Amino acid sequence: MSNNIDALYICSKELLEPRLIELKKENEQLKLEIFWLRYGYNKLRDSMRKYNFTKIKCGCLTCVMSCRTIPGHSNDFKNKESSNCLFGIEFNKLLNELEIDISTENFNLYPLKKDDNTILYLHDNCYSNDNCHLVNHKNGDWGMIQFGKKIWNAKCVNDINIVKYKKLITILNL
Repeated sequence: MSNNIDALYICSKELLEPRLIELKKENEQLKLEIFWLRYGYNKLRDSMRKYNFTKIKCGCLTCVMSCRTIPGHSNDFKNKESSNCLFGIEFNKLLNELEIDISTENFNLYPLKKDDNTILYLHDNCYSNDNCHLVNHKNGDWGMIQFGKKIWNAKCVNDINIVKYKKLITILNL
C-alpha cells in the first residue's frame, strides 16, 4: 500500500508542480495589477494634492497648475503665485527620508513598453526608463511626475521598491 502511495506522489508531483509554479506567477501578476489600480498615477497625484492641502499649503504657480490647491481658498495657502515651491522642498525631504530615489534626467513623453512588448499599466506617459523610483520633470516642483524603473519594473508586490512607494502614499494621506 505504501509503495502505491509513493508512486502516486511521484507521478502527481511531476504533473502538478509546473502548474503550481504557473499559478503562483499568475497570482503575483494579478496582485501587481490590483496594486497599480489602487496605487497608480492617479493615487499618487491625489495623495500629493492631499499632502499639500493638509500639511504644506503651498500656493505657488506650480501647485496651482498641478491642482494642489483648493479653488476659492487662496487665502489658506502660503507662497501665493510665487515661483518658489514649498511643496517641492518638503516633498523632496520626505522622499529622502524614505530613501526613494529621484531623477530629473529622462522625463519620457512617449509610452513605454515592457519586455514582453505590452504597454505599461494605466497612463501611457507616466513611466520612465530611469533607474530610480520617481522622475521629476522640473527641478523640485513636482508639477509633472513619472514612475521610474525601480517601481514599474517590480515583479511582485513585496518588492522593496513597491513597499517604499506604498509607505510614501500612506504618509501623504495621513
